[in-house]
Amino acid sequence: MKPHIACPTTSGTGSESTGIIVFDLEENKCKTGISHKRIKPSLALVDPIVTQTLPSQVLASGGFDFLCHALESFTAKHFSERRPKKSFNRPLSQSSNPWSDIGCREALRLSGKYIVRASQDANDLEAREKMLWAATLAGVGFGMLVVT
Repeated sequence: MKPHIACPTTSGTGSESTGIIVFDLEENKCKTGISHKRIKPSLALVDPIVTQTLPSQVLASGGFDFLCHALESFTAKHFSERRPKKSFNRPLSQSSNPWSDIGCREALRLSGKYIVRASQDANDLEAREKMLWAATLAGVGFGMLVVT
């Protein structure tokens, strides 16, 4: 595959660090998740300036999105309890594991500290940068592959 460069613009899903996409076909009222290691971007350009034109509600909603991803990953069944007979049958998204827990805890901490500031002031680039970083960390935690 050609290089896949992700440029997040909403501080939302953390998809710049996962191999998971959501496909939504509105006219059929169909929505599904697709995951594969080849979908994972090879590079991410994360720049808080691109979030300056977002309405505050969009930024706050994106923050709650990655907050939910971090919470889901952090509180999910531990990877050691999901041992398929063949490691290649292990799902792409591993949920709780020691490495993802570190990123998810930091994503939760950062969102608590910066979501209000980032939502209230489009020019607070420090807060917006921290939100983007937290979304990326939550995506890493949510989409981390651990093979045991």
